[in-house]
Amino acid sequence: MKTRYYIDEKESLVIIDYDKIVDYAKRNKVQAGSIDILADSDNISHKQRMYFFGLIVDKIYNEFIRRGNDEVTKSIVKKFLHSQWLHTEEFCPITGKYEKHDISLSNSSKGLDKETFNEKKLLIQKWGAEKMGIDIPDPDPNWRMSK
Repeated sequence: MKTRYYIDEKESLVIIDYDKIVDYAKRNKVQAGSIDILADSDNISHKQRMYFFGLIVDKIYNEFIRRGNDEVTKSIVKKFLHSQWLHTEEFCPITGKYEKHDISLSNSSKGLDKETFNEKKLLIQKWGAEKMGIDIPDPDPNWRMSK
């Protein structure tokens, strides 16, 4: 198994998915195993992706439904977020133009780093407040950005 860790504000070691690791070990008592502890990366975590595609998408989608616009789907909201904020513009030497490329929210090396995550989150929160009149809260502070 592999997991990540971080040091919390009390300087205690916090192992991500600790409960899952303990449950697995209890279910497999006769087996020995190993855990690879991975250093924190610059890419966003699973919980940050859950924030984007859970809370943010749901908030925007639910506001459209509340306003009586049932043509908007969660898929449309995701596409909208990508078209507005979750992309980069790269110069194409073939066309001589800048082209949009979606930012991946995966754990891959091309994924969204934490600094960019925070920038995009603030832009989306500002848009939500100004254009939709909705409050998009920060992720749960107990998740910490390093999780």
